[in-house]
Amino acid sequence: MLSGNSIYVAPTDQNEIRKIIDSLHPKKSLGHNQLSSRFIKKINDAIVNLISLIVNRSLSEGIALSAMKMAKVIPIYKSKDKEHFSNYHTMPSV
Repeated sequence: MLSGNSIYVAPTDQNEIRKIIDSLHPKKSLGHNQLSSRFIKKINDAIVNLISLIVNRSLSEGIALSAMKMAKVIPIYKSKDKEHFSNYHTMPSV
């Protein structure tokens, strides 16, 4: 039963994870996990099952790994005075 503070997210499967990995831009730069998206794309078939298991377990138990809670936010300058925070967009980076 869902309470007012709950949401339902359907379990994922290997096909959904494969599509997400395939949609990544093949960059050489490393993420916070020290892996490049180009490398992830190369090992897609070897990891897709494990990733779907981890995601589904996280959703079913309501627990997320600390590493999955990280985000790198990059301020993008818009215009005017560079000293004012309001003159920047913030864009999360993967």
